[in-house]
Amino acid sequence: MKLSVTVAAHRRRVAAVTATMALGAALLAGCADSGATADGGEEGSDSLFIATGGASANQLVPYLAEVLGYAEEEGLDLKVQSLEANVVSAVVAGRADMAEFGSGSALAPVSEGKDTALVFGVQAGWATGFVAAGDGIDDLSQCERVSTHPRGSSAYSSAASYKKATGADYEIVEFTTPTDVVASVLSGQSDCASSSLGILTPGLSEGLHLIVDARDEAQIPPDSVQGTTGVGLWGMKDGLEEKKDATVKLMRALAKVQDYLETATPEEVATELVKHSDFAANEVDALAANVEAEVPFFFPNDGRILDEDWEKTLVYYQIGNPAIEPGDELWSYDSRVDMSYFDEAAQS
Repeated sequence: MKLSVTVAAHRRRVAAVTATMALGAALLAGCADSGATADGGEEGSDSLFIATGGASANQLVPYLAEVLGYAEEEGLDLKVQSLEANVVSAVVAGRADMAEFGSGSALAPVSEGKDTALVFGVQAGWATGFVAAGDGIDDLSQCERVSTHPRGSSAYSSAASYKKATGADYEIVEFTTPTDVVASVLSGQSDCASSSLGILTPGLSEGLHLIVDARDEAQIPPDSVQGTTGVGLWGMKDGLEEKKDATVKLMRALAKVQDYLETATPEEVATELVKHSDFAANEVDALAANVEAEVPFFFPNDGRILDEDWEKTLVYYQIGNPAIEPGDELWSYDSRVDMSYFDEAAQS
């Protein structure tokens, strides 16, 4: 791995469309009202608090860095906690150092003048390209309501990009709690669900079936999830720089998680995850099934976000955030992605 990314110091604000401004305001305003806080480790340059979008198997990577002791081995005091809908506001307000969520969540605050950077690709975009449905529905054109995760998540962008690519006319329904996506279909509130395979697995065991299986490229609508970055790690640029040493240590800990997942069984992974308070309520067998469904999608390009794939990622998230302009420097790879921490970790 070579140190090759120089992050532009460009600071230019664009005028967003009304819908996107509403999205940004909703994402950024929640911190004070929600009371969402977390007790992280001791304050200091070698501590990090990562807020996740939910205690689900598709977000297990930083949790494993904590529970397996890899962060501690690197001299990093790491705290990982699910804040669900409050992830973005917590990072922007400085209550969390990083977010683990769909990469589009890192782009939403930019419309509000916030300077964010993605530092690691946790999952490929196609990981959330699965769609499950109830009886009598065999393709996307038959869906009337598609349940998924909030705008900014890769799952939302999958649902939106599929709708655009196929000309389907379904309503996209957002849920902040991951388990509610499947529950809404089982209860009849919606008839289809777009998410990762791990999140959909409990519904598949209760009678839902896949109408888009992202493991089969032929089933994926064109110009949608291909070549995109899904779940990622991101933070505010100034905060990342302030905690540079801690961020580099995190990168090294994540590399150890990658090695661990290459040999660990889903049952072994689940047994470790339930040691974390966010996963403590899970049954190991059920969680293991979710883990097995998610593991193939982790660490695209070993976690490196590629310059050549960035425009596809911007187009992918633009559907849910019309303020994104792929040709604009504000949204460019150099402005929104910083692989310097990844590169420094690889060289040490």
